[in-house]
Amino acid sequence: MTLGALRHQCAQLGFTRVEHFIICVRLLAYSELVATERFPIRTARALAGFGDPSNMRRHARRAARHSSMIKRALRQSA
Repeated sequence: MTLGALRHQCAQLGFTRVEHFIICVRLLAYSELVATERFPIRTARALAGFGDPSNMRRHARRAARHSSMIKRALRQSA
């Protein structure tokens, strides 16, 4: 898939940037690891690709300002 095609696909899903899609996937993975698999929060964060909690919150909040999909993922992970 070309980068242009990927951007177009993400836009059709409601993401303004490919990076927002990646953050959404990470937030959903984190949520599932904590809620379903009962992983400790620190372990789930690391497995989802977020090194530290402040970095996770910063990226998620920034992306949520531009993408309703991220807002939904944040609500699910809370």
